[in-house]
Amino acid sequence: MSEEFSNENQVVEYFQKLQQEYNAMAQNLARIELEIRDHTSVLAALSELNEDRKCYRLVGGVLVERTVKEVIPAVSTNKENLELTEEKLKKDLEDKEMEIAAFKTKYKIRFKNEPIQQEEGERKTSGGGVLA
Repeated sequence: MSEEFSNENQVVEYFQKLQQEYNAMAQNLARIELEIRDHTSVLAALSELNEDRKCYRLVGGVLVERTVKEVIPAVSTNKENLELTEEKLKKDLEDKEMEIAAFKTKYKIRFKNEPIQQEEGERKTSGGGVLA
């Protein structure tokens, strides 16, 4: 965030870019959380079945016949990897949120529906913030 901007339009554009990145990360996190729930429900369903029973698994767009005994470890591993990814995405999302908050504070950005917050010792008539 070491960029300097020559006008308000550049500040607004960069702020919007930060928000778009944040939204994309949040959507990705939601997708990962949904996949984790799916994996959890599949594991719950498979755990009740006989280990020698046939089941089908989609691998790279191809439906493959396996046994429950072969599929459970693969689904468990995928779920664990998704959980690790989820943790990393949550941390990245938190970092992006802090970056946006710092940028808003630095350039005095506020949304139209946000009240104007005055710093201590600052006169109420002073302006100079960016309205996004």
